[in-house]
Amino acid sequence: MKGRDQVKLEKTATVLKYAALSAWYIWLFLSMALLLNAGSESSLIYLYLVYLLFGTVVLIFVRKDVLSPPGIFTLLAFVGFGFNIPLIAAGLTPEIRIPSATLVKVLIVLLCAQGAFMAGYLVRLHKLMPTGWIVNLKGPSREAGIASYVLIACYVVAAAIIRSRYHLGEAGIQPKISLAGYVQYVLHEGLLILCLWYLSRGLEKGRMYVLLGLSLLLGMAGTQALLAWRGGVGQVLVLAVILFWYQKKVYEKRKVRSLVWLLLPLILVTSIMELGNTIRVRRLGGDYQFTQEHFARKVLLRGQGTTRLAKVVDYFGPITFENHFLIENLWAKGLTTTKYIDQEVYGVAPRQSNSFGTSGPAGPYTAMGLIGVFVAYGLLGAFYRSVHENIFVSKTGGFNSMGVVFYALLAYTLLGLLNENFNLNSIKAFIAIGGQIYVYKFVLYKRQKVSEAHAGRIPGLVLQKQLRGG
Repeated sequence: MKGRDQVKLEKTATVLKYAALSAWYIWLFLSMALLLNAGSESSLIYLYLVYLLFGTVVLIFVRKDVLSPPGIFTLLAFVGFGFNIPLIAAGLTPEIRIPSATLVKVLIVLLCAQGAFMAGYLVRLHKLMPTGWIVNLKGPSREAGIASYVLIACYVVAAAIIRSRYHLGEAGIQPKISLAGYVQYVLHEGLLILCLWYLSRGLEKGRMYVLLGLSLLLGMAGTQALLAWRGGVGQVLVLAVILFWYQKKVYEKRKVRSLVWLLLPLILVTSIMELGNTIRVRRLGGDYQFTQEHFARKVLLRGQGTTRLAKVVDYFGPITFENHFLIENLWAKGLTTTKYIDQEVYGVAPRQSNSFGTSGPAGPYTAMGLIGVFVAYGLLGAFYRSVHENIFVSKTGGFNSMGVVFYALLAYTLLGLLNENFNLNSIKAFIAIGGQIYVYKFVLYKRQKVSEAHAGRIPGLVLQKQLRGG
């Protein structure tokens, strides 16, 4: 018999699920009204309707777990592209003006990326991607305690000092040390792994440890703000939501009310973003009013994914299937697609650290046209299915809190692969995250006997039944 908290959790999940679907359906009619009222081209209206219907089918398909790869891809693509396209077409964004013909090309590339991701997810390509060795564990995790909190907190402070001193990952400034990218992976992504692990263990122990785990993530967000990044707190908020979602689905004994702790980073979003913006303006120039006037509107309508992709598709003219396989010239010159677009479209000097980027689909589109988009996002869909199944669905007992941490980081990485850049550096990020997860599991997990390891598979099987509706 199910406990009271589990019943509450299922009701809460059901309410959230139907609220999200209802909001999606409302937007379907509202966006069509905006496009029709603005007198948009029929091709734009039809393509946007196809995009919404495709997204509707995907969300219904993953309704038992909306944060599975197809669901989260659809939601993140909507944030970066789908939401702002009708608003731009209707002239509701005076600061962003894009012709309807360009928006049509944006939608074609976006639909190709989304269709490829789903195709890669549904076919059996994921069988060729053995990601289980990264996350599968044979021992229980160590407990989160005060001593481990102090150690990780000291690491957060030390990493902030080192990164600030040597400009590692600082907006618009070249780092002062060699191999800075690799050090940055350790001091940022690697540290995020430890902070998320602590929060995941805190979800099992109680509210005090949840609060301590969130404070570590807020420390990471503060570090990003000091390095002139405004989105650091948004990153930790998304990561925390994903972590809470899957931990709550697995550990039935946890109480629903612990979810209210997510209000803590939400309350501090504006303050941390204002700090990051103030430092960014002081160092690089810009708009002091970004986080002070019409904050929500500017964030929602900024539309980096759409605006960046629009720049790229306009630069190359009509939609192309292969783009003359520009990847060969880029490879010969030692350029990434991001650097190529920065230099050719935005006029960024080769030695300048500033970057505008391509938006995700525009990277493979620059390299090989629509063929590149389909291949890149098809492989991405297969990769994410392999990871998701090895962590949450596999009968071999792959589920563990470190696996949830891995998936949370990859889910957030997907936001960058849609709105910012998708190139060789993205693959490096996957390798860096996966490699550090593999190393940290030897430190954070205990050795276990075979009989105990078999018993440890139960949580994964519980979640497997939940995801399949059992």
